[in-house]
Amino acid sequence: MPRSLKIIALVYAAYVGLSILVVMPLLNYLVPKVVSEQLQRPLTTELIVFNPFNLGLEVRKAELGETDGTPFAGFRLFEVNLSLASLVRKGWVLDKFTVDELTVHVKRLPGNVFNFSDMMGNSDTPDAEPELEPQPDAPAELPGITIKDFNFHAQRILVTDTNRVKPYQTHWDNLAIRVRDLSTVREEGKPYRISASAEQGGTLTWEGDISIPQARSEGRLALSNVRLRTAWRFMEPWLNFELRHGRLDVEGTYDLSWDQEFSYLINDGALTIRGIDIVPQDQADLPDTGITLDNISLTGVSVDGANTRVDLDGFSIHDLAVSGFMDDARISLAELFATRFEESPESETPVAEEESGSPWQVNLKTFQISESSVNWRSPYTSPDTLVVAPISARWENIAWPLAGQSSGELALAILDTATFTLAGNIDLGSGSGNIDYKLSQLPVPWFNPNLPSVLNADIIDGEVNMQGGVQLAGFTPHHSHAGRCNPAT
Repeated sequence: MPRSLKIIALVYAAYVGLSILVVMPLLNYLVPKVVSEQLQRPLTTELIVFNPFNLGLEVRKAELGETDGTPFAGFRLFEVNLSLASLVRKGWVLDKFTVDELTVHVKRLPGNVFNFSDMMGNSDTPDAEPELEPQPDAPAELPGITIKDFNFHAQRILVTDTNRVKPYQTHWDNLAIRVRDLSTVREEGKPYRISASAEQGGTLTWEGDISIPQARSEGRLALSNVRLRTAWRFMEPWLNFELRHGRLDVEGTYDLSWDQEFSYLINDGALTIRGIDIVPQDQADLPDTGITLDNISLTGVSVDGANTRVDLDGFSIHDLAVSGFMDDARISLAELFATRFEESPESETPVAEEESGSPWQVNLKTFQISESSVNWRSPYTSPDTLVVAPISARWENIAWPLAGQSSGELALAILDTATFTLAGNIDLGSGSGNIDYKLSQLPVPWFNPNLPSVLNADIIDGEVNMQGGVQLAGFTPHHSHAGRCNPAT
């Protein structure tokens, strides 16, 4: 064997020997020790492996504790492999970057601090030197790095907020991020996929292409079967109502750019909220009050952020049931949705309004309500509770700012006795239009509570039947005519 080859073989053997006999034992001893000393938190690992053949580093079954020793974060496997392509390609090249089965428990503690705040450093200590006013710098250039296979998996991300009157907790499971050829150097976009599961089975799916050098991404995002009660639990201390049930579905394609300025396009969007059941938190104080909803949906949603424009094919509400009452100065629905947010000191200081860009334009092709109802109690009718059902409505071509021709119709019944219909068209720009209406079989005795007490009399029979039309000018009646009016008998 030539002498040069013997030298190369000896050097390589020494490199492998040092890696296995020296580097690996040092890593397994020093890394937990140094981290524990620096963070004042216990770090344990099953094994730290340095692979001299593929320049890879593995950390297996690591767990970092809280300052009191309770678990904070851990993972089954961390692996990173440095590629030899780094010698010939721009920036650092990694063949693999993997985090598997990560678990982490993030807590907000009393005093508005987090359970990781001690690891972030503390600049408020008495001995700390005052910081100079930061000077604006040129945008920092991204470090050159390419990861051929980026694979991140969090088994559970648990979030707890104890800095509240009633502590809050939620979690996301199986958060998975997979990107091929993730690069801050290469211009062409590369595919990625992100998925996760929320409480009670809600799922996130987010996939598409991303180019970091071009500062752009396009893809599709979908939230499916997300349980809205989780969000309500977070807001519960400041709300008067309880959201018992409710699910959310959202999907759409997008195109984002954040190079010179942030811009976005959303197409083929859809949003559905279903199975809503809202009741008062104190049902004894607000009886006979609540809202149920089978389905509310937005379809054909397009959003152009650069041109501040929103287009929707449809906005539909199905089987909405509203119950409430009016009693003296109380309106139960207003109390149901009242909030109890604390005013912050900053809110007392007037803030100068910034000049905004172009106003948003919204165009809705069709708005529709079907099979809905209102159950309303008040002292102004007899019987005191009126059930308005079914309620149906349809209106087309609604624009904001108001413009263009719009037409629609409304139909409802009250206590299966009186009926009311309305149909017409309006120029939303000028407020001119024509409305035709018809009221049938409205019993006059329903309004006996409104008669002055000095009359000492009640209306015992009679009904109102009316139909006619109204001409509008500036959204106010300009001229009306009644085709037929049969008052009380």
